[in-house]
Amino acid sequence: MDKGICPVTLLPIRSEPSHQSEMTSVLLFGELFEVTETRENWLYIKCEWDDFRGWVEESGILLVTPAFFREACDMNVIAREHHLAFEYSKPEHPYRILPGSSLPFYRPDNQSFSIGQKTLKLDSQPVMPINGLTAEDATKAALMFMHTPYVWGGRSLFGIDAGGFIQVILKICRIRVSRNLKDQVNAGTSVHFLDEAKPGNLLFFGEENEGISHAGILMGPGQVIHPYGKVRIDRIDHHGIYNENRLTYTHHLRTIISIPALSLQGVKE
Repeated sequence: MDKGICPVTLLPIRSEPSHQSEMTSVLLFGELFEVTETRENWLYIKCEWDDFRGWVEESGILLVTPAFFREACDMNVIAREHHLAFEYSKPEHPYRILPGSSLPFYRPDNQSFSIGQKTLKLDSQPVMPINGLTAEDATKAALMFMHTPYVWGGRSLFGIDAGGFIQVILKICRIRVSRNLKDQVNAGTSVHFLDEAKPGNLLFFGEENEGISHAGILMGPGQVIHPYGKVRIDRIDHHGIYNENRLTYTHHLRTIISIPALSLQGVKE
C-alpha cells in the first residue's frame, strides 16, 4: 500500500474521482495518508490523522517511503498559527502553512522540517505549550478562525464547516477526533447543564428527533464560537444559539461535551 504526504497548503478530498464531485474534506500541509485504490490520475486515500477516506488528485500529492511515513507519524509538530516556510534552494517561493498543518521531523534548533526529500525552514518558531495544553489554548485557537467563511468540507482558514472547525481546533491541541459530528459527540464526557460547562467545552446542536447537525466551542458564559455563514461569536443559552441579527434561535442545543485531555488551567470565566 503506497504512502503519501500533502506537500501543498491544502488539497481537496472528493467523494468521487472528479473535480465536479463534492468536496468532503481537505488535506492540510504535511498530513499523511495511505493509498488504497488508484483510478487514472486519482487516488483513493485513508488519512492518517483520522482515517477519513476520499479521492485526491495524484498531481497534488507526494509519495513517501514506508520508513518516512512510519517515523513521521510519531515525529511531527502541529502548526498552531499561520506560517511561511522556505525551501533553502528557492527562498523566493514560500509555502503557506495554515494552523493545523503538520510539520514532520521538526527541529526547533533551526526551525526546519522535512517533506519527502525536501527540507523547509519556518519563518518563526511555533509557539510550544510549556505545561501541557489547556482549554484556553483551544479558545485562543478558535479565535484565529474568526470571519473564516463557511465552506462545506473545509477545515482551514480558507473555509471551514462545523465538523472541520472542531477537528482542526482539537488537532492544534494534539487531540485526535473524527471530522464527523456524529463521532465527535462521543469524544468526551457529557456535561448535563450549560451552567456547568466551561470555556473550551464542545457544544452540539440539532433539531429534536434528528441527528447532530452543527457544533461550536464555548468561549465563556453565554458565548459560543461557531461557523454559520462565517466563524462568529453568538449568544448561547439552554435553548441554543440566539442570532441577534435575525432575532431568532438558529440552532437548538442538544449536547455539551468536555474533552478530558484539555486541562482547564488558565481559563478565566
